[in-house]
Amino acid sequence: MVQRATGLFFLIAGLCFFGTMHSHAADCGKNRNTVLSNQMLTRAIPFLKVKKTDSALVYLDKAVNADPCNISALWETGWAYYQAEKWQKVCELWGRVKELQPSTPGLSINLKMAQDRAAVQMYLDTVTLSNDVHIDTVADISQTISVTAVGDIQLGRAWPEESAALPDGGPEALLDQVIPYLKDDITFGNLETVLSNTGGTMKGLRGKQGIFVFRVPVSYASGLKNAGFTVLGTANNHANDFKTEGMYATMNALDSAKILHSGKTGVVASWNVKGVRVCMVAYSNQESAYTVQDSLNVWKRIRSLDQNHDIVIVSFHAGAEGRQANRIKDTVEYYYGENRGNAFKFARWAVDAGADLVLGHGPHVLRGMENYRGRLIAYSLGNFSSYKSFVTDGILSYSVILKVSLAKNGVCKQASVIPLVFNADGKPGIDNDKNAISILNTLSTEDLKSTAIVFDSSGNVDFTK
Repeated sequence: MVQRATGLFFLIAGLCFFGTMHSHAADCGKNRNTVLSNQMLTRAIPFLKVKKTDSALVYLDKAVNADPCNISALWETGWAYYQAEKWQKVCELWGRVKELQPSTPGLSINLKMAQDRAAVQMYLDTVTLSNDVHIDTVADISQTISVTAVGDIQLGRAWPEESAALPDGGPEALLDQVIPYLKDDITFGNLETVLSNTGGTMKGLRGKQGIFVFRVPVSYASGLKNAGFTVLGTANNHANDFKTEGMYATMNALDSAKILHSGKTGVVASWNVKGVRVCMVAYSNQESAYTVQDSLNVWKRIRSLDQNHDIVIVSFHAGAEGRQANRIKDTVEYYYGENRGNAFKFARWAVDAGADLVLGHGPHVLRGMENYRGRLIAYSLGNFSSYKSFVTDGILSYSVILKVSLAKNGVCKQASVIPLVFNADGKPGIDNDKNAISILNTLSTEDLKSTAIVFDSSGNVDFTK
């Protein structure tokens, strides 16, 4: 099952919804200065386009105050507060739009997203902080759960049509050389594409560097299921490539294929494996997901999940990208000016709050792994697949399939890596030269010192010895 919310969550969501329903229609005939409102809106738009939210809101708030029934001002101000993650304010503004012009394109689905986000935040505000977190470091051998994990799954692109590139035979053909290694109790990956048959994008193309918006057919969900994936993270910088509609289309496609998932705020995968209660929650730096930068809510969300599950798996999409982004440091990372979070601090926060397995991705290159408090942290699993989209040469041509054996109480017992190499099209295959093992060991020992995980020449490590 996918745990979307608790009963309290639904109660709070209802309060948020009804909070948008009070009438503003009577205000429209009084004290309206539409000319001033539009002037303020015009001044705000350039700031909105470059996500200078605080500067935009200086003018947008004035636009709404000048004319509380200016639908364009209400709509754009709602988006500014959306960027600022002020969800109750978004609900208020877009609730007014719904009352005045319910047919506004995109209103219904985006208002639903804002209401869900407001409900999540209101729920987290009820969670009490506690530093009294007991973390077992001795394995409970009564049951063992085997997890297979991979990094960024990119499957080609169906849009724009003039430069579309999709693999013949779909995901199963693209992954045919590695599928035999994916079957497990739990098989995880980061789905870095939208699953949708329709839709355009608000994102621009980045100069001559290629197309950085990804959408593949809905049918690819069943291909991923057949390949062996049981749970996917959808919290990443491409989850919203095709707007909110694309995000919901992806969730619906995964639900139909019976693949568990977490990505959108409020959606946590929760299920039983061999009698063990397991959950997976995904984080990124994007406003549609639980965010890696929000340390207080990171702690609260993971802590609350740990109290109701035996094993908590945390997925996170963070850090800079590319061949120069393979080192892990205790610092905030930026990519094209965007705050991508402090991956090192986030991962350890997660374990301190109760996470049992922390799986990183996003840099598109391998980073080190460590055993921190008996829990395995993989700071970046690199790419897993990329059909004619990502650069896959040099150090970017190597990756791994990670296999982890977890005790019932989350302690890591054994781990192994299967080295991968990509061909020119981004198709993964087994690397018989095992380059990734030496790459990982070097990165881990240099960056993580005493907690570094060092694999033997076959790619194995045993923590029980």
